[in-house]
Amino acid sequence: MKKIPLIALIFAFVSFFVYAAFGTALAQVDSNEQPAATTEEITIADLGVENPGLLPTNPFYFFKEWGRGIKMFFTFNKVSKAGYELEITNQKAAELKKVQEVEPNDIEALNKALDNYNENVEKLKARLQSLEETSANPNVDKLLNELVDRAMKHQQLFEELKAEREDINDKIENVQTQMVSVLQEVANRLDTPEKFKERLDSAVQVQKENQLKELRAIQFINKIEENTASPEVVEKLNELKEKQAQKIEEKLRSGSMDNNFKSELETIQKDVSGENAEKAFCIEVYDPVCGADNKTYSNSCFAGLAKVQVQYKGACAKSESNDSLKLEAIPQIKVSPDSIKIGTNNDGAIVVSRVWNVEITNEGFSLKELKIKKGDAVVWTNKGSVASWPASAIHPTHDVYPEKGGCISSAFDACKGLKTGETFKFVFNYVGSWKYHDHLNPTLTGTIIVE
Repeated sequence: MKKIPLIALIFAFVSFFVYAAFGTALAQVDSNEQPAATTEEITIADLGVENPGLLPTNPFYFFKEWGRGIKMFFTFNKVSKAGYELEITNQKAAELKKVQEVEPNDIEALNKALDNYNENVEKLKARLQSLEETSANPNVDKLLNELVDRAMKHQQLFEELKAEREDINDKIENVQTQMVSVLQEVANRLDTPEKFKERLDSAVQVQKENQLKELRAIQFINKIEENTASPEVVEKLNELKEKQAQKIEEKLRSGSMDNNFKSELETIQKDVSGENAEKAFCIEVYDPVCGADNKTYSNSCFAGLAKVQVQYKGACAKSESNDSLKLEAIPQIKVSPDSIKIGTNNDGAIVVSRVWNVEITNEGFSLKELKIKKGDAVVWTNKGSVASWPASAIHPTHDVYPEKGGCISSAFDACKGLKTGETFKFVFNYVGSWKYHDHLNPTLTGTIIVE
């Protein structure tokens, strides 16, 4: 057994004593009572911290760091060290929350607390990288459950801080990215894709029940997905996003959403821009906006995906050509059926049916809007390099087209992801304008108009 020098024990005893004494006395100075947070705000209690004690702005904060360092020194197991590093990181998140409450206008204090947190996240990542075992080890599994739960709460804390302090948004974004990189380490090395999905799902479920829970979860999952190299992990993350989107749609149908939800939706949708647009996840909520191209989009998120600036809220003013009523700008080309078949129906009447082809590429459907006749067939062929699943709107319930009998709801559903070269054929027997989308990438949409 390793011998511990007497001087080290004396130093430890004295440091703990001083740390405890100053922590008790001086924490009272930093613990001004604040009004209770709203049900949608993260609180210090939510983080599992009773009292954050000394704050980074306190001149005696170094005693607190000494105490942490000594406790880490006497923690020998790698998993235990990683667990304690997570505990310290969570304590520093609580300290940041407290600084936000007691010194909301002190930019220097907030920056110091953010730097302090970020420094520990780097240490936490290094601890996880040193682990030789995966989540198959029960102790690692328990650690990762706690890590995902804490990370989700911390992200909510950062989002709330960004809403209050736009002047330090860049710094907060950097801190968020650092914590997300920790979760990416978990997903890529320590966990299986399915287990990581289940872990995230469980963390979402135990968060506070409020109107914004699923939206924040989608926002958080998007951040994890951005630089995740594993296609298997990305697939599981998309499955989890679809689950959250379905819950949002259920809430919308129930009429339980208020203006706070709508405002938060618009905030999240503002994240859609530039090179990240194709990775965004838009919710199919009809809140029309008029784009700079004089086209009406379902909401500002879809305008962002098309890289079109919003002129104003509401549908575009009707023009003589009615082009402004279209949801997306489409090429003005003449479209004709690929084949025409003449036959008879069960009553012996002559029936003319047409077959129309729509190609699917990685950028979307070749015909964003297609006008056909009742009884015509449309064949979708995947020409892209990734799977595509054409199906009736809305995502993910597929219940707009009225003919039933599909795997989820409507019969207008490929019921699987089409691989490169595979096709899906469907005959339209109902007159109307039928929107559809790619179930695996809901931002890709189209419309079949049956006359």
